[in-house]
Amino acid sequence: MEQGQRGQNGSLQVDIQERRPYLCGRWQGSGGAEHVLVAEQAAARLRPDPGVQLVLQLGELADAEPPVVEILVRCTRVAQSDGCAVTLVRCREGLYQDMVGAGLDSAVTHSATLWSATHGLLGDPAVGADLHFRGTVDMLARVRALVRALLNEVGVGEPAALELELAIHEAVANAVRHGCPQAAKNRVRLSLQVEGDCLLADVSDQGPGFPALGMADPTQSPPDRGLGLRIMRSVMDQVEFFPGDRGLLVRLTRRLDRRGAGAE
Repeated sequence: MEQGQRGQNGSLQVDIQERRPYLCGRWQGSGGAEHVLVAEQAAARLRPDPGVQLVLQLGELADAEPPVVEILVRCTRVAQSDGCAVTLVRCREGLYQDMVGAGLDSAVTHSATLWSATHGLLGDPAVGADLHFRGTVDMLARVRALVRALLNEVGVGEPAALELELAIHEAVANAVRHGCPQAAKNRVRLSLQVEGDCLLADVSDQGPGFPALGMADPTQSPPDRGLGLRIMRSVMDQVEFFPGDRGLLVRLTRRLDRRGAGAE
């Protein structure tokens, strides 16, 4: 049964839904220090029963200050200590780094959409695909063809389709070449979702990844290095990196216009 609860004070609100095996908290608005009470109350209700997965939607949480970040970390750690898996939906790279800095040291799963995170039980329906494949270079052409087919299916026209295909290919190629130290024994995951007017591609590997963090200005890197990253950043509206103890996840985001082509 799906239930909704809301805590609100000023510009922070937390909507809570439960549809087993998922307990979801959607954090919206400002995460200022003046909203600690609302955050504490929400965290107290976001303690799942054993066997239930905690899902935190954080894409609409802006300006999360340290007290609110600490509450999010505590909420995550309490759930994990009870044996519950935790998924962060649309968490921004900066917020995730703040959470790590505040003590988030356990493995969490990242997801681009609530629909994907809950296997269609919650959230708005999204069109997409979830691919898992071995980390070998012979898979690159096959995956690229599948990406092009999905872009065609959702109506992305030229030249946007070619640009997106290239950017996603570069992310997948980096995962295979730098994130699969055991090649065929490793797996790469590509989650490609179109939600509303936004395309999101999550590429995750099982290795150390490539040294993208800290390259704020890829144009300053040597010409023979970082070409794939430069392509990704030139094509996509946003490129984010989420390192973890199970590998690196790269999230590519681009807004689409109503005709399916990339927005200018």
